Amino acid sequence: YWQQAADSALAQSAYNEAIGHLNAGLPLTSELPAGDRRDTLELNLLLSLGIALTATHGYGVPEVRESYARAAVLARRVGQSRKLFPALYGLWWGTLLRADYEHSKELGRELLAQANASGIDAFKVSAHRALGATLFYTGDFPEALEQQDQGLAIPKTADNRSQAMEFDVVDPWVTCGSYRAGTLWMLGRVKESEQQLQQTISTARGLNHPFT
Repeated sequence: YWQQAADSALAQSAYNEAIGHLNAGLPLTSELPAGDRRDTLELNLLLSLGIALTATHGYGVPEVRESYARAAVLARRVGQSRKLFPALYGLWWGTLLRADYEHSKELGRELLAQANASGIDAFKVSAHRALGATLFYTGDFPEALEQQDQGLAIPKTADNRSQAMEFDVVDPWVTCGSYRAGTLWMLGRVKESEQQLQQTISTARGLNHPFT
């Protein structure tokens, strides 16, 4: 029930309230018998906590990194690949914001491999967004643009967006568009950059998601 209360709060961008619910639920998992059910409950709480902490404290703070690192351990333990992707994605945030670009690039490529293997569009766009952003900061602009183009080409259906926002704190199509505008600018394609930026702003304003 703490998880359900947190999910409701997250859906309304009430991040501090969600953190309170999740911090109330997490200690209860230690009272359950060891096993996959207990691990799965803790895993779900930690993934939600990662989103809420990121929105309120930033991508690179230790609490975010610790939540996602523990979630990754649990996801591997219970063999839930669909939960492992969000955990690694959260770890990628932290490595990028700490300017640990080599590790960030490794995580980006692992995310892309997992996304392609899963066939889940929400995973694919987020993986392209992750790798494209990392390559932008390392100055690999042509390859970054290729990743951003592939991410933006994934259908922006309501189902895909809803699924992506289950593990992402910001709409990945909007983020892909933002980085694509910056990449085009760095490549000297100024007019295309401005067009991309205006289109991305328009898309963001059309979503009912304040953080995006």
